[in-house]
Amino acid sequence: MFDNYHSLKSLTNVTTLLILIAFSSINPAVANPIARSSLELEAKNAYDAGKYQQAISLWTKLIQQPDVKIDSKAKIHSNIAALYRQIGKPGKAIAIYRQSKNAYEPINLAGVLIDKAQVHNLLRQTDFSFPLLKEAMEIANQENLTQIQAVGYQALGTAFSIVGDYEQASMNYSKSLTTAQNNHNQKVAIVALNNLSNLYDQQYQLLFSQAKSANESGSSEAPVLWHESSAMAKKAWHHAKRAVAQSESSQTLFSAEAILQFIRLSKIYSQRQIVKPIPKDDYLKRVDKI
Repeated sequence: MFDNYHSLKSLTNVTTLLILIAFSSINPAVANPIARSSLELEAKNAYDAGKYQQAISLWTKLIQQPDVKIDSKAKIHSNIAALYRQIGKPGKAIAIYRQSKNAYEPINLAGVLIDKAQVHNLLRQTDFSFPLLKEAMEIANQENLTQIQAVGYQALGTAFSIVGDYEQASMNYSKSLTTAQNNHNQKVAIVALNNLSNLYDQQYQLLFSQAKSANESGSSEAPVLWHESSAMAKKAWHHAKRAVAQSESSQTLFSAEAILQFIRLSKIYSQRQIVKPIPKDDYLKRVDKI
């Protein structure tokens, strides 16, 4: 299931990505562009420094500037809501989405719906997230918003993993990976590979537990389950290794998470003689440089 800490961290990464997409596309047309530009820069600097509450306050001031266009208000609301979600206040995030519900233009609505669905995913409320994602993907497909599609498939993969449909989860994460790679979006590709690795590791842990129980009870199914669990572990490890390779030219939070995921799985799997040990210190040095 989706109780795994590393899987929840992947959700945070996707949220961060949506924040950056929304922020970079804010329209600067206001009555006082200098004041707007200053607030915008301060908000970005606060966000980059990890001062999320300060960033929220600055974006709130930004949205109160005179003559801010409806389209820009929508994107700023999205930033604020996504940040609330990132600092662990999903209730406030949902309240912001409701408050700004009518402020979105259709072309921007898909990304906002996906972000809202991610909040519900974090709360394990898939009855809410699935309809939101269906609507979002319909808009993204109609408008050919490929970057939004890639993130949408991530959110769908997460929702399906929550309800235990690993086949659909894997399919949607894989679609996200393909779409991201086709659009040269390295960040989303790394997150997709990490999510696939986490998903396969979850299945490995389940199979490992079943194999252990079968072995202890003397069941004839034990050898088959051991083989299946080992194959699933190798699949998880392979995707983690691919994420690290994808991260070689990138020095971001996404890259650091990919390396730490690879180290974590390598340690567990090598102890169980599924894969060979790796030079952990070499990889940790790469994390230190990020």
